Amino acid sequence: MRRGFSLISMTALYSLIGCVPNEPVDNGNKTVGNLDLYSQQKVVVIHSNKKLSAVHLESLDEFKKSFGYYSAFAVNIAEDFSIWTDHNSLQAAKVEALGACKLKSNDASGCIVYASIIPKGYTPKEGSITLGSDAMKIYKGAFLKSLRNNKYGAFAVNQNEGYGWGVGISKEKAIEAALEACAKYEYVTMYHATETWRKYLKPHHFKCHIVDVRS
Repeated sequence: MRRGFSLISMTALYSLIGCVPNEPVDNGNKTVGNLDLYSQQKVVVIHSNKKLSAVHLESLDEFKKSFGYYSAFAVNIAEDFSIWTDHNSLQAAKVEALGACKLKSNDASGCIVYASIIPKGYTPKEGSITLGSDAMKIYKGAFLKSLRNNKYGAFAVNQNEGYGWGVGISKEKAIEAALEACAKYEYVTMYHATETWRKYLKPHHFKCHIVDVRS
């Protein structure tokens, strides 16, 4: 029996598309424009005091170990399965996990978001933009390092877990490259997602947008 479902991780995707990210330069928590930056330290938040089955508990332990932020863990209390999601925003992760749980359930009334993973020191701000832990590593590592030898750089994300960055001789070229890389990431994600997952994914979460431009 499948106890949990998750999208393919960014680490696996890098091996598929033939590039290895640089080690992150972790500068701690701060805000750049509307972009909230956090360290790689994560915190697991439990949202319910409902009793979980042994199957649920085993899946929860795996979720805590294997997922970064922003992630959500949804279960149907009456059925032995769980849904795991990881996104660039906490709200998107929760919405998709709960929706997927309801779609998979025989009785959707038993679905709850039982737990989530957030960065240490997470403070939601109105209008702020967040990056999932995978995107954060690349932003603080490969993206910022690339700016040392290039005139312009841009970083793009979507509400799912997608991201991409690019550099160029002009701002427009950097933006174009970042959006193309973000779109390619989502193409690879969808290509390797199971048929089960594809019907759970929300199309509007895949729209890429620029969150930072450097010169």
